[in-house]
Amino acid sequence: MIALGLIGGLLYIGILGFWIVGKVGCFLDKGGILPYWDEEEEQHTCEQSKNTRL
Repeated sequence: MIALGLIGGLLYIGILGFWIVGKVGCFLDKGGILPYWDEEEEQHTCEQSKNTRL
C-alpha cells in the first residue's frame, strides 16, 4: 500500500513537472524576458500614454 502511494506521488510530480516545463517553453518561445533595456520602446510607450490622456 505504501508503494502505491509512492508511485502515485511520483506520477503526480512527473505530470506537474511536464506541465510546468511546457508553460515555460511557450513563454520562452514568445520572447520571454528581454535581456537588455530598450529605451526607445519605453519612450514610445510613454508618448502613447501621454497622447491618450489628452
